[in-house]
Amino acid sequence: MILKISSGFILSTLLIYLSFKDIKDMELPEPICRLGLLLGISVVCLENLFLDFQNVAGLLISHLLAASIALISLEIISNLTKRFTGIYALGLGDAKLASMGGAWIGIEGISIALALAFMAGGLFALIGRLTGQLKPLQAFPFGPFLASAIWIIWICGPNWWSTTSKYILGI
Repeated sequence: MILKISSGFILSTLLIYLSFKDIKDMELPEPICRLGLLLGISVVCLENLFLDFQNVAGLLISHLLAASIALISLEIISNLTKRFTGIYALGLGDAKLASMGGAWIGIEGISIALALAFMAGGLFALIGRLTGQLKPLQAFPFGPFLASAIWIIWICGPNWWSTTSKYILGI
């Protein structure tokens, strides 16, 4: 329990710092994201070392895979938008933040977090365009959307979204 609370404090601190840094400078520092990734992998291993020792190697591989898939997915999205629109849709810091998130919350968690971040970021962009606050193709910090989604999944777990979406849709 103490490890979960202290690791939650570490993750929250990293996400808050990265969110404010992105808002202020439109930058997500790679060294901080790398540190967060290493801490996330360490926390997953430590938490499960005491709970499920035999599964630690599997969890390590799973969370490293989640970090890799998140990084590669966002880099692909960014490069595809560059190819078709002439500008990158995401900064490389966003991909590194998503990778950090994958290390903390795993493949199912980061998949849901990315979906939530893209929905929230898209809604923000739509409202910004409709109100004239954002110009066409104007960049805005996406890190806070990613960080918020990662934090929500860390706190509520990946099953939260399926339960919530079923409730919203009345299923």
